[in-house]
Amino acid sequence: SKGIPTDKEVNLQQVSKQTKGFSGAELKALIMEAGLNAISNNRNSISRKDINLALEIINENRLDLGKSNPEALYG
Repeated sequence: SKGIPTDKEVNLQQVSKQTKGFSGAELKALIMEAGLNAISNNRNSISRKDINLALEIINENRLDLGKSNPEALYG
């Protein structure tokens, strides 16, 4: 998330624990999804809620695939 503004409530160490085992592509997708949610709600920074919503989406994709498959996240 370097260079991407986050609210003070976002604890990157906690996010790191929640994303253990994620590939680089999955982490990128997580931050992009959270950023898109923030933008769609007219905010300039990512909130904890944005991260949580993005985690739900990414985790659903991981479950649907049965394993980590970063290429599937980008259709």
